[in-house]
Amino acid sequence: MKTYHKNPRTIKDKQFADLRAWLLELGDLSGIVHDLTSDEVISGNQRMRAIDVAKCEVQLTEGPHEPDAQGTVAHGYVIWQGAKYNYRQVRWDARQCEKANIVANKAGGGWDFDTLANEWEKDDLLMWGFEDAELGIFDTPDFAEYDESAADDVEMVECPECGHRFPK
Repeated sequence: MKTYHKNPRTIKDKQFADLRAWLLELGDLSGIVHDLTSDEVISGNQRMRAIDVAKCEVQLTEGPHEPDAQGTVAHGYVIWQGAKYNYRQVRWDARQCEKANIVANKAGGGWDFDTLANEWEKDDLLMWGFEDAELGIFDTPDFAEYDESAADDVEMVECPECGHRFPK
């Protein structure tokens, strides 16, 4: 298995180290993570809303069992419109729930705007969730050959998510 050859996501060393530590401590936070102690969805709240999980069938494929080192008591999936979506049950204290919710919504990386500009169509990226303002850099003439060092008279801004600099 190898990484996708056109992957435009980047991650800084600190973000990567945090991701590894959080995976070891909290497990996989993708899909829907349901804390049985509070009966709340800690991760995947928007997925839960989108599929209206209360009207779906939940199938456990492993467990229930005593909490493992990450607090997991069961794994399975939610069935929605004939498809399966990851589901995990945990038993956490309130502090673990808080941490997992923030980590699930904050962990990530940035965008390699060179890869986005050179490997993807702007119209596709807009259809798939980007906002036009995020992709304004694509409108820069000869973006692929853009050289920041030759643009001393151009005001630059830095993307707060990935640190990439581009013309304002």
